[in-house]
Amino acid sequence: MKTKLPLRAQWLAGLSAAILVASGVPDAHTDQPIPITTVPAAVGVPDAPVFGAADPAADPAVASANASAPATTIKKFDPGTIQLSAGVQDVVRLAQAGVSENVIKAFVEKSNIPYNPTAEEIIFLTDIGIPNTLITAMLQQGNKVREQNPNAPAPRPAPAPTYSEPAAQSVPPPPSGPPQSLSAPDAPPPTAEVTQFYSALAPYGSWMYTSDLGWCWQPSVAVYQTSWRPYGDRGRWLYSDVGWYWQSDYSWGWAPFHYGRWTQHNRHGWLWTPDSLWAPAWVSWRYTDGYCGWAPLPHYASYRHGDGFYYGGSRVSVGFEFGLSFGHFTFIAADRFCDPNPHSFYLPATRVQTVYKQTTVINNYTINNSNVIINQGIPANHIPAVARQEVRKVSVQEWNPTTHASVAPDRVQQAGATPVIYRPQSPQV
Repeated sequence: MKTKLPLRAQWLAGLSAAILVASGVPDAHTDQPIPITTVPAAVGVPDAPVFGAADPAADPAVASANASAPATTIKKFDPGTIQLSAGVQDVVRLAQAGVSENVIKAFVEKSNIPYNPTAEEIIFLTDIGIPNTLITAMLQQGNKVREQNPNAPAPRPAPAPTYSEPAAQSVPPPPSGPPQSLSAPDAPPPTAEVTQFYSALAPYGSWMYTSDLGWCWQPSVAVYQTSWRPYGDRGRWLYSDVGWYWQSDYSWGWAPFHYGRWTQHNRHGWLWTPDSLWAPAWVSWRYTDGYCGWAPLPHYASYRHGDGFYYGGSRVSVGFEFGLSFGHFTFIAADRFCDPNPHSFYLPATRVQTVYKQTTVINNYTINNSNVIINQGIPANHIPAVARQEVRKVSVQEWNPTTHASVAPDRVQQAGATPVIYRPQSPQV
């Protein structure tokens, strides 16, 4: 039975369900297109006892030696497939082609298109990294064109998609055969984790295969904004009943900030490798009395139930540094750590190295009685003591599509007197 949801819920769910229809990817050897088809999207992911397992043959110490290896990139989705209005499609294509903000803005201001992006289109533009100044320019140019030509029709808005509920959000069985949705020359078939996240993330970035990381995903915002980094932009730290939780404003944030690993690849920039174990955040922590810092845990870091962290197949202690240097870390004054907009208070790069040397590393992760990862990280009493104010605690609960159909994962909701965040359904580890 088809269920009609409110416009925003339909938009976000529809994007996650099945959007990508692309003609193909040039073969590095033959320049012939490789067929791409869509795969079913799902919020849940299949069971896997080891999260982020590294290639036993890979040596993290020499991983950078493979960084120059070319990546086979799965073609970016066609904006036309989600029926964005004409002017918005043009801006998305220019941004994904790497055109600078100034050039796109000049294009918009010289255009005769009566831009009139909907709220859902503005959310989508923000999710792929289009800055507010450019969105404002589109709105202003649209008003200008309509004033000059009152009879000009506004670009037709995209129709709201419909989808089956709750089947589209349920946990599917593992694929029965090699998935055909991603293919590349000289690349192994994508893993079950890749196929689970593929459709949900395809509208917001590109899937690719690299020899050192395997199948991975790069958000469009990381290409368009070169200073972007995971767990840094458009989000905040919340203290929850499962420890420190990174709550993202991105529509796609429920996945890459709670599953898998992020690696700053020397050739391609920030890449995400998916896996199935959920956590409130996967970061390495450093802190002193005055500052807090965090960095995304890299591809070769894995967590095993009952054993703790491994790196490249070897068990490591809570003080292990995972090959991370000061350049991977984001630092903030401890009294600003829980600010609703911490991005405004991050330390500049010129100060990070000095603070880094003064801090202590800690990777304090545990599993509770419900087999849910707890990110202890910075001691719970440290931030309130430094900030001299209470840090409000949120409750993390499992998202059930049958009872929370209109609630988006990774969004704070008020349940009585308690703020609640719903995490996607996840199997037991």
